[in-house]
Amino acid sequence: MNVPAETARADQDRSESWRAVLIQRSGWIMLLLGTPLAVYLSTFITGGPRVLKLAAVWLFPLAGAFAGLAWRVDFRIRGLVLVLSLLFVGGVVVRFMGITPGMVLCLVLGTVLATLVFGSRGGLLALAGSALAFLILGQAGRLETTPLTLVDLMLPESWFRMTAVYLLLAGLLVLLVSGAMTRVEASLVETREAFAEAVRERHARAEAEQALRENEERLRQALDAAQMGTWEWDIPGGTVVWTGHARALLAILPGAPGTISTFWQSIDPEDRPRLESAIERALAGEAAEYLSEYRVRGTDPPRWIEGRGRVDRDEAGRPVRMRGTVADVTIRKAAEEELRASEERWRRISEATFEGIAFSQDGLMIDANAQLAEMLGYAPGELMAKPVVECVAPEDREKVLKAIRSGHTGGYEHRALRKDGSTFPVETRARALTHRGRPMRVTAVRDISERTRLEAELRQRETLAAMGSLVAGVAHEVRNPLFSLSAALDAMEAGSGAPGDDDQLRSLLRPQVRRLSNLMQDLLDYGRPPRLRLVRGGVTDAVRRAVRSCEPLASQGGVRIGLEIPGGLPEMDLDVGRIEQVFENLIANAVQYSPQGAAVRVTARPVEGPPRGVSVTVADQGPGLAPADVERIFEPFFSLRTGGTGLGLPIAHRFVEAHGGTLRAANRPEGGALFTVFLPADPPGALGA
Repeated sequence: MNVPAETARADQDRSESWRAVLIQRSGWIMLLLGTPLAVYLSTFITGGPRVLKLAAVWLFPLAGAFAGLAWRVDFRIRGLVLVLSLLFVGGVVVRFMGITPGMVLCLVLGTVLATLVFGSRGGLLALAGSALAFLILGQAGRLETTPLTLVDLMLPESWFRMTAVYLLLAGLLVLLVSGAMTRVEASLVETREAFAEAVRERHARAEAEQALRENEERLRQALDAAQMGTWEWDIPGGTVVWTGHARALLAILPGAPGTISTFWQSIDPEDRPRLESAIERALAGEAAEYLSEYRVRGTDPPRWIEGRGRVDRDEAGRPVRMRGTVADVTIRKAAEEELRASEERWRRISEATFEGIAFSQDGLMIDANAQLAEMLGYAPGELMAKPVVECVAPEDREKVLKAIRSGHTGGYEHRALRKDGSTFPVETRARALTHRGRPMRVTAVRDISERTRLEAELRQRETLAAMGSLVAGVAHEVRNPLFSLSAALDAMEAGSGAPGDDDQLRSLLRPQVRRLSNLMQDLLDYGRPPRLRLVRGGVTDAVRRAVRSCEPLASQGGVRIGLEIPGGLPEMDLDVGRIEQVFENLIANAVQYSPQGAAVRVTARPVEGPPRGVSVTVADQGPGLAPADVERIFEPFFSLRTGGTGLGLPIAHRFVEAHGGTLRAANRPEGGALFTVFLPADPPGALGA
């Protein structure tokens, strides 16, 4: 790129631009002010060649119209028209009207305008032409114009006319001079700015050169400190220049020639094909640079070098030079080999174990073995950076988070959450480690679904065996007495016996009959599979009705019932009657185990999941549950309350499970029992009617 030529062309464009603007503005003034003046002067033209005088008067605004409106025409042509018209008007006036201010200004304006548009040569030509016109035409008409001029000067209107002409032409002169001055001032400003820019560029160039020298020195020091070297390969000549530690790193003797063949002789034969391929790809333009690791020939232990380089090309795109660096990476390669061996040992150990193993930091998984991924239904890579709690069932997440925060290292059980939303029981053990200065947690997870199933089966068989014998005995021993008792009571109510005796018998027999009937109903509810009548709705109304039905019992015991249910709980398919029975049973138990003056708190909240649903907790301030009783609390006929049948909680547990949910019992940290009901919004495989 020719910078001086471009600069000169830009300067020329700016010069032509302001001249064109000046010509256009002058034309507008001559048109707008010259037109009424021409009309005015036309009324005073008498004698002599009237047509020529009128042409001179009207040429003034017509030339201005051409200069101001014909903006597509080159400004030099428009300027020439203005110059010629001014000189023509000045010549006609001096010939037929003599010496007047208008004549002088026309000749002066023509000369000045020619100088501004065409430069000094154009100005000299205009000056010579105006002088000749003044001399020749003025002398030719002196005898005719002198008397007229003397007479004209005596008339007042002549002075008005000359003043108007003077104002117009002097205004044009002021415009031309001010335009020229403006351009001169702009040129001075541009000159100062260009000079300042040149000074800044020179200063910046000096600073850049100094910075380049400093960078070169820093690079030399860095290469010395890092035991690195640089090289430059002249591809057509086949010569190589090594600097820094390059020769020492490549084990090239000091007297060896600096050629590309010397370089290839220093490379281990096993690594040479890979290095040649990398360099060939860079030379062919398939890669921006070459990067390769190779061993140096004849070093023991083997010295590993990391070489990289970039290709310089000529205008035709042919490679002419390659520059790059070499660095000793033997220590890094040894560390990488040790890391690979360690990872291989870890992989074999993790594959040999039957447990899932996960490493986590700040609650996020950073690694996991294939067994854990398979256990949770994920591909191995999907567990990376996944929050640990997202693999835990919603009802147990607080339990797991508490174990993580406290650094708990013992074993504990909870329910894990698979990718498909299903849950299963696991046993977890964890240990705290330190990795790269940061705490890390390694967790072993064992699927205990089969063990839990076998234990539940065993408990169920034991329970069913006990219940079978009990149900058979109860059914045999109770049905007939119930029938007899009911018949006797019916007879008493019909009028047999003394009235006082009848009342006493009724007061004794009716509670027993109700108790036996309730027992039979509980046995039927638990003994047969629940058949649900599902409707779409929420749990809010069922919980509120259960609270209202338990308020008389709470009032008798001096216990308060608090209810906290937010709006917008998700809807689900549920048997409203069964769910109301569940909450009524849980709230009644909580009231009965709470001391006088205590409070029972019923709280519902949405669970975002997965799975999505509603969690309802019933918390009391009673003595709580013994650790051994927590595991048996939902077994049939297990009761901690005198007079209880031991079937209320098992029935509630069965109804919740029939809805696809869970019912858990636990102790509150501050004391008292806590029962948690989780009902999924879309339960998998809920039983219907």
